[in-house]
Amino acid sequence: MEHEFKAFVELASQDQFGLKIRLPNGNVASRVLPVRIHDLDTEDIKLCESVLGGVLRGIEFIYKEPGVNKPLTADDDEKKNLNNTKYRIQINKTANAVKEIISGLKTEPVELSKEKN
Repeated sequence: MEHEFKAFVELASQDQFGLKIRLPNGNVASRVLPVRIHDLDTEDIKLCESVLGGVLRGIEFIYKEPGVNKPLTADDDEKKNLNNTKYRIQINKTANAVKEIISGLKTEPVELSKEKN
């Protein structure tokens, strides 16, 4: 994972769009969209943040109960889940984030994206 992740971030940082893009709503987002299916070790979080150059924020598909830490599934009960996450809501968040990133890539002038990195 480490080598592929670093390679993607390096390539994305140097292409015509850059790693960070302006979204249609004016916010800036990374082209890396972390989707977490389990809690990461502190070491892995630090590695991701050092490569990305910022805080690791993503969409969580994690189901937790006392003694349970597993990927969230459509059948999981959000009322029992300590994270209170609902599978369909997380799917919707992911789809909306991908749509925003693609829209930003389509509308952002190339010159501006290179200046931000």
